[in-house]
Amino acid sequence: EAFIQCRLGDGAVDHKPLFAALAETGYEGWATLECFAPLPVEERFEHDYKEVKSWLAHPGGLA
Repeated sequence: EAFIQCRLGDGAVDHKPLFAALAETGYEGWATLECFAPLPVEERFEHDYKEVKSWLAHPGGLA
């Protein structure tokens, strides 16, 4: 089995239900992201930040 590191939302794992559950329960704490995709740090951070921000802004459309 090969594991290819990629940006949040680009891979086979669907993280949206996790963020939908956080929004549904009213969670207001911290969430951390860790990405080792072979891209510049700034590009990875900008992409993942926008992705999570979008998911949290539209929780009803996530699950």
